[in-house]
Amino acid sequence: MIKSTISFTILLLLFSVPFLMNAQAPLLSGDMENWDYDSGGQYHELSGYWASTNPVSKLSIFAPVTVFREEVDVYSGLYAAKMVSDVFVALPVAGLLFTGYFDDSQVTNPSEAAQLGVPFTDRPAFFKGYYKYTSVSGDSAAIVAQFHRYVNGAQELIGIAPFIEYNTVNSWTAFNIPVMWLSTAAADSMTVILTSSAGGQDFQAANGSTLLVDEVSFEYPTGITMPLMPEVKINLYPNPATEVLNIEFPQYQPNSLITIFNSEGRIIKTAALDQETTRLDVTTLAPGHYFYQVNTYDHVDVAGKFEILGK
Repeated sequence: MIKSTISFTILLLLFSVPFLMNAQAPLLSGDMENWDYDSGGQYHELSGYWASTNPVSKLSIFAPVTVFREEVDVYSGLYAAKMVSDVFVALPVAGLLFTGYFDDSQVTNPSEAAQLGVPFTDRPAFFKGYYKYTSVSGDSAAIVAQFHRYVNGAQELIGIAPFIEYNTVNSWTAFNIPVMWLSTAAADSMTVILTSSAGGQDFQAANGSTLLVDEVSFEYPTGITMPLMPEVKINLYPNPATEVLNIEFPQYQPNSLITIFNSEGRIIKTAALDQETTRLDVTTLAPGHYFYQVNTYDHVDVAGKFEILGK
């Protein structure tokens, strides 16, 4: 199974595109809520360093768009991501969404335009989210997260969380994939690939196979969930802190709450966030590393880590 899932790194369907990793900014939009409209191609693209091969559709009126912003059939919020396999000049084309970047200026040369992967140094235990799938003619979907590091200029796979769905799944269903760590080394990059046809790299895709995905995240060994692409921005400072932790949360709502966990995953402190900047007394916290989650109602808006220094 590992051998087959590793091949997903070249799932660039219509063209054979190598797995690349260039420096990228932090990711956003794992909740599938933030989309940008491309007027030239007349399609939506998920923001936050997600990418697809939708720009290839600009090359020909016959080249299909295969990744869509779903507005009706969603698990949570306003939108979900929908990947739909199609056909281009008799060639099967898989719907594909990946973390990385597609350079529209290089659309005629997809091997240069598509760059998969973003910087990442954490070591999660599970890759989580929700999905639905319509399988056509025995097709299968793939959902996978991969973790790499560079050694002497070469890329080494050190962790993988693979999942293949062979059957139609009509209702929203959770996936909770353990990360199989193949090395104790620290990762420096991460790629998520979501595709409606797992055999897309070999032009094996059934027209109409459809994968819907929403609310992707990582869970850490402590049991704390961190959104893969947070939908809101928050700033904690100073970090490391000693006495006071300032929490800037411009998008706060009356029901916003911050919960602080210790390194074992136990809740240490909670506080309401009812203004743009909240000052939190941390003098009672022992020196060490802590996790935090910001929730509005039962939804995790953003999560992260901070450090307390000894006085």
